[in-house]
Amino acid sequence: MVFPVVAAYWRREAKKAAREAFAKHVRTEARFQEIMAATSAQTDEMFAKEKRHRPIGASWLNGERWEDETEEAAPRPAHDAADEYPEFPDSYEEGRPI
Repeated sequence: MVFPVVAAYWRREAKKAAREAFAKHVRTEARFQEIMAATSAQTDEMFAKEKRHRPIGASWLNGERWEDETEEAAPRPAHDAADEYPEFPDSYEEGRPI
């Protein structure tokens, strides 16, 4: 069986190790379909993470991560500059310590 998962996977690094892990774990058509379905189901969750926090293919396969439960990817909050600075109290007077 060839290694087509790499085209659907969210992090395409260490391909040789991923091919070896694929050959080790994928020996039936049923397992192949299970892994492809899990890859698809976990895509949104993985792309919601920074790239450095997404597992490489070999780690994902060797950890049998296709069995992981998927989570709804929470949308990242928009950056709001108003959140960066505290509001001054009503009694604030310039030049006096708070």
